[in-house]
Amino acid sequence: MSPATTIESAYLGAMHQRLNVALQRAMEISGGLGGTQLNWKPAPQSWSIAQCYEHITIGAGECAATLRPAGERARITGALAR
Repeated sequence: MSPATTIESAYLGAMHQRLNVALQRAMEISGGLGGTQLNWKPAPQSWSIAQCYEHITIGAGECAATLRPAGERARITGALAR
């Protein structure tokens, strides 16, 4: 395994762990909220909780698409276990 592959593997593993922690925390914070609460905005120009989650989800999807090739290389070389 090359040093670059080891760094990629460590980075991807850390990113995956951070994403899982963030998702778990988001569910803990908002899991009991209803639709009205999730869509409430403190001011017209502010975002609701639901809009924030949507923004994060879209951004995470774009980030995952960017990182996917590095993840595949790490899996192929055995640097990243599932």
